[in-house]
Amino acid sequence: MIKIFFSRKLLIVLLLSISFLLSACSTTGDGYQGQVLPIIKHGHSKKKQTAYNIYGFKFENTPSGIYNILDKKPTEFLVNVYIGDNYGCKFTYTMDKEGKKEEIAKTSSFVSYLSGSNELLKLECKGEDSNIDYKIIVYANNVEYDKVGNLSYLAASGGL
Repeated sequence: MIKIFFSRKLLIVLLLSISFLLSACSTTGDGYQGQVLPIIKHGHSKKKQTAYNIYGFKFENTPSGIYNILDKKPTEFLVNVYIGDNYGCKFTYTMDKEGKKEEIAKTSSFVSYLSGSNELLKLECKGEDSNIDYKIIVYANNVEYDKVGNLSYLAASGGL
């Protein structure tokens, strides 16, 4: 009986040690705190056959230290967009402090700024069969913002 108790105790300690090591190894240690990248607006138009998501911050919920291009020192965001399947969709972002827009439709990394309306990225899908699978990772002020998702005109319009 003592052997069985000892082996159970050893097994429990071993399992706890392994779980601690795994959790410690999975932490990146890069100093970033992870948060969900907020969707501030989404919708669709049956007339134009488009669906869209807009990522950014509502004015009342903008984290301290984050500024848009209308401020003297706008915050620079490092954006990584990973795109799986894409048919008829594109991301639009503000590429400079003057408000110039740029579009991407494939996996990319770039610097972006919040527009004057606090929009960081706009994802738009055009056409009845349009759809996209994506992952967004954004860094600003030692905070990481993430979003994994998909967008489809048919799903957004209730056609599925």
